[in-house]
Amino acid sequence: MTPLAFTDLCEMLVREVDLRPTLQATVEEQVAKTLYLLAHNMTNRELAFIFRRSGESDCIGAIDGTHIRVKVSQREAPRYRGRKDYPTQNVLAACTFDLKFTYVLAGWEGTTSDSRIM
Repeated sequence: MTPLAFTDLCEMLVREVDLRPTLQATVEEQVAKTLYLLAHNMTNRELAFIFRRSGESDCIGAIDGTHIRVKVSQREAPRYRGRKDYPTQNVLAACTFDLKFTYVLAGWEGTTSDSRIM
């Protein structure tokens, strides 16, 4: 990547996704570390050593998806059945480390999510 392309990428991330510097890292350092991580498939510890930074991250929460059991009519049940033996609905949730939910998306029924996205 040329220096100009890198600068343009950083500016675009600031403009489009509101990427901001933190107390620990500039926007440029965050982008460089992310690109290096993706290109070399490194661990956080290896990345911290190369960039001479602490291995601590700026992570503010966690995100995961799960299947929640639901009650639906017998007629609707086949749409909600997937890998489980009972009807479920996909739910995506994000929470802070003190277990406060910051985002919840109740998705689609069963496990047919991939085919609906495409």
